[in-house]
Amino acid sequence: MCDMNEERVAPSFKLFPDVPKYQDFRKMLDEMDKQIDAVIVSTPDHTHAVISVRAMRMGKHVFCEKPLAHNVYEAQLMRRVKVIMRVKAECYEVDEDSYPRWEIVQWDFPPRGEMPPVTVYWYRGPTDVLKEKGIKQRLEETVGWQLDWGDVGERKWRDWAGSLLVGTKGVIYGTGHSATIELLPAAKFKGVDTKRPTKLPLSRGPKRDWFEACQGGSPPWSNFCGIRRTANGVLLARQCGDAVSWRSFGIRNCQRNHCQSL
Repeated sequence: MCDMNEERVAPSFKLFPDVPKYQDFRKMLDEMDKQIDAVIVSTPDHTHAVISVRAMRMGKHVFCEKPLAHNVYEAQLMRRVKVIMRVKAECYEVDEDSYPRWEIVQWDFPPRGEMPPVTVYWYRGPTDVLKEKGIKQRLEETVGWQLDWGDVGERKWRDWAGSLLVGTKGVIYGTGHSATIELLPAAKFKGVDTKRPTKLPLSRGPKRDWFEACQGGSPPWSNFCGIRRTANGVLLARQCGDAVSWRSFGIRNCQRNHCQSL
């Protein structure tokens, strides 16, 4: 076990009195190398990639809490990417060292093989900001009802987090972490079972998926190979705050000079 904050970690250390304790993860990995099979990284955000990369280079299984990385360079170290995309972002006070108060991000992916182009939108921020920019109204038009963001209906924040997959035949509405889904319009898809996936294996949760992968099972759903593209795109938007064309390891076009340094 390793933690720099002795006061905060004291209760956890007491639960495992016989386990070696450290304050420096590097020293722990060096001294306990042969006794460590896997590492769980739940440290402050800016140290996630540093610890994860060190552990992976030593051949350890790694479970890293979000965010995967603190900047684009760190995300690239986690896994190399060869995808072309265009990112357009609008942020409140772009901060190269942290995250903005609100974000409106758009990713444009061109056609790839037989797959058509895809546009992905990401909205995050206080209700008043997203209302002012017309985001909530746009989402409500898509689902067909007033979203409960703590301001209407039962005021239980039922719709505060989630996702919308908009296709040519309908919409898939997923609640927070896609715990449940609805097919819209409801009348068109009446009777369709949405409780379990029929073509994909059912995830047992990120930790259980990871444990089974460590023991030789299938790769977890949120593995680094799959999440690396998302991490690169999100971090680009947060740090550039403007339209940028991105290909593999280079920024092809950006209005902000500091983007080239990412």
